[in-house]
Amino acid sequence: MTIDTQHRVNALEAIGWPAIRILDAMVWLETGRVPMPWHRTLVAYASGHLPRAGSFKGCVAMLHERELIGYRGGGITDPDGPVGLVLEHLGRGLADGPVGIFTRQAYWEKIDGKIGPVERLICHALRELLGGSVARDELAHAIGRDAASREFRNAMARLLGVDLVQVEGGCYSATLNLCPLSVFEIRELRG
Repeated sequence: MTIDTQHRVNALEAIGWPAIRILDAMVWLETGRVPMPWHRTLVAYASGHLPRAGSFKGCVAMLHERELIGYRGGGITDPDGPVGLVLEHLGRGLADGPVGIFTRQAYWEKIDGKIGPVERLICHALRELLGGSVARDELAHAIGRDAASREFRNAMARLLGVDLVQVEGGCYSATLNLCPLSVFEIRELRG
């Protein structure tokens, strides 16, 4: 084992596997050309964490403290911490690397494993719109639920709370945390 390899092993042991998963997820997002800064929610789900979990927030703070990731986005924060995250050179060097190339389908599978069944139905319905929006009653009908039911309202509140869904003018749509775009797709949209 070389000295460089030993230093890397020591560093990886010091930060722990939950933090390494965050670094690996950020490298994975890079393979899909998803531009930085990444929203905290996007990184959390890509790394198999929940965005509001204390363990995730603690790992993000520790990685930032060790200068493995950075905060960007004009200092925008919310009660759960900084919003925009970037992978720093040192963090990229410690990451094991992605398991494969980033795809939305693989990312969606990670989200599906972390949310409840009604949230999953809502996310699937909104992903099919690909940037479109839908009224609350139409969305509820599309997934076979009553828009006034506690189950539907609670599911929507949870999705809004973790920034997977947004509401504007009474219509709901997926955020870029649910449907991330590559730099190429962004260029196409800008024309």
